[in-house]
Amino acid sequence: MNIQKIVRTLILTSVSLLSITGCSEFFVRKANTQGAFNAADVVYDKDTYPAVVLGGGVGGMTASVYLAMANVKTLLVQGGMPGGLLTQSLSVRNWPGEIESTGMAISDKLLAQARKQGVEVKAEQATALDVTKWPYTITLSEVNEPSKTRTVKALSIIIAMGACSNYLSIPGEKEYWSKGVTNCAVCEGSLYKDKVVCVIGGGNSAVEEAHYLAGIARKVIVFVRGTALRATDRRKDELMSMSNVEIVYEHAVKKIVGANDKVTDVVVLNTATKEEKTYPMDGVFLAIGFTPNTAILKNVVALDADGYITLTNDQQTSVLGVYAVGDIVDPRYKQAVTAAGDGCRAALQAHTFLMQTGYKAPHEATTLPASPAAVVAHAEKGDDIETKSVVPVIEKEEHAYAPGVVHEMRSTQEITSLVSDSKKPVVIDFYATWCGPCRAFSPLYKKLAERYTGKVTFVKVNIDNLGGVATNYRVQGVPTFVFIKDGFERDRVVGGGSSERQFAEKVESLL
Repeated sequence: MNIQKIVRTLILTSVSLLSITGCSEFFVRKANTQGAFNAADVVYDKDTYPAVVLGGGVGGMTASVYLAMANVKTLLVQGGMPGGLLTQSLSVRNWPGEIESTGMAISDKLLAQARKQGVEVKAEQATALDVTKWPYTITLSEVNEPSKTRTVKALSIIIAMGACSNYLSIPGEKEYWSKGVTNCAVCEGSLYKDKVVCVIGGGNSAVEEAHYLAGIARKVIVFVRGTALRATDRRKDELMSMSNVEIVYEHAVKKIVGANDKVTDVVVLNTATKEEKTYPMDGVFLAIGFTPNTAILKNVVALDADGYITLTNDQQTSVLGVYAVGDIVDPRYKQAVTAAGDGCRAALQAHTFLMQTGYKAPHEATTLPASPAAVVAHAEKGDDIETKSVVPVIEKEEHAYAPGVVHEMRSTQEITSLVSDSKKPVVIDFYATWCGPCRAFSPLYKKLAERYTGKVTFVKVNIDNLGGVATNYRVQGVPTFVFIKDGFERDRVVGGGSSERQFAEKVESLL
């Protein structure tokens, strides 16, 4: 009797183990043949998609391209950082076929390719997933107006929401964020010409940030907690030989000090001697790793102890028809090219799953008729194809600025004259071409310019071209929006997180 119990226990244990390993695919397929997932039973409407890709980075865009090429109607939800973390890299040397390129240029080409293939691209982000019933339900909110939400149905989902930068959680970090503290050298490095900055971290990201800043700042100090750089990037050797770079090992930043809305010093602890030292500092750049964006996925798909999505068969998650790619599943490599490979596999798996459910793609091709060369040309210039924000000047308007549009400032004299002489309130958008949040907010800025036609003048200042203007306005992060009336600053918004309603309230206060 005891032997029978033992055998029975072993059998049940084996089945349980098989169900959470590679053999789970067998049980899934068996259930599928019994009609658990039958596309013929799905009621389609405009908010029902065969495939929804959550995340507009390299992995997500690659997946959407493959799906669209297979004639699968695909929704690409870009999230809060279109293009992903790759857009923050000014020099990419390991992308196949490119000797060297900016991350933004690679991202723009991928997005142009996705649009060319007919992918529906939306500036939204996922706030909730319900996978208890198929088709699955996803709640989305607009990136620039989070209160505006909608739900969509998805027969398959590819999660590509990436990871976000880690923070130190030390005194002064929040207080001086975008006032001297940041995590994007490419976005804000030009603001620190001939100044002293520090980079915190010892990995590849820290090396890349410091390498970039060394070409701008008077001095770059890299604070490393350990006894050596962990970076494998070959540029670390170049970095260590630069005359204006100092690498300080076994030191941890414990406090950021500032005055008058800008950073002035950092307090650093020697981890070996426990002595503290204060370094005068103009800017602090964080490069201390990442945390996967899986907060909304708890109790939705299986996660590991560090919050990364666990996979069972290539890109398959613990939920049938739901796949995951890129940094949200990868705590080790975190490369654009591996994310692209993930995206390819996930798309092919999703397509196979859809075919198994009996899904039949429409006969008409999904490819758009637009010229691919024209689409890529727009992308490489940094233009948003759907919402171009800068238009020609019309001479009859005050200061020759066309009403209801956004005008690009070309010189210090031009912006000075506008601010001092304009009878209307002026809103200035300080931005950088490499700044993802700047690009994401651009359509909303254009929309507000149209909304306040004839009442408010909206202009843009590229900090890389007019760094002196940015310095005069004490801009230490992008995007920064300055609200001016009667020649004086009345308010400002730092960062692209404000909603349309919040931004409009500040504009209304000028009227």
